[in-house]
Amino acid sequence: MEWMIMPLRKYVQFSGRSQRVEFWMWVLFILIVSTILRVIEQLLGIGPVLGSYQNSSIQAGGNGPISGLFGLVIFVPGLAVTVRRLHDINRSGFWLLVPFGTLVIGVGLMISATMNGALVSGFISLFVAIGAYLLSVVALIVFMCLDGTRGPNRFGSDPKNPDADLKSVFS
Repeated sequence: MEWMIMPLRKYVQFSGRSQRVEFWMWVLFILIVSTILRVIEQLLGIGPVLGSYQNSSIQAGGNGPISGLFGLVIFVPGLAVTVRRLHDINRSGFWLLVPFGTLVIGVGLMISATMNGALVSGFISLFVAIGAYLLSVVALIVFMCLDGTRGPNRFGSDPKNPDADLKSVFS
């Protein structure tokens, strides 16, 4: 449980490094709490209802007010733990901007092409951007699964063995 809430204690700490276990336990914590909040919202009748089947509500997406507030609260620590996780594998936090950059470029190319009358090439550029977006998301997931850099790197000491730096100095 300690690993799950550690990012809340380091709310806006973007410097340093985070182990895989801290990141993935945070993801598990978010999934568990989000699921519980959505169930509570549905029971209270304040969750988004997009359809019904035989007098029962079907939730297909969206957030209710409680889970929306939870999302706002966890956004910054989630961003911070992800940046620290990237730091652990010796990558800059700017890697988080790659997926969004691909979509922005793709939408810009699509708008530019369609304004010039090239509707087909506009949609092709959008599909290429969506493909690049999906590939960059997969790359980030792979990064989150990689083992951290052994020993110190440019972002700090090894969180698995922080005393290793001192041992090498005094040996």
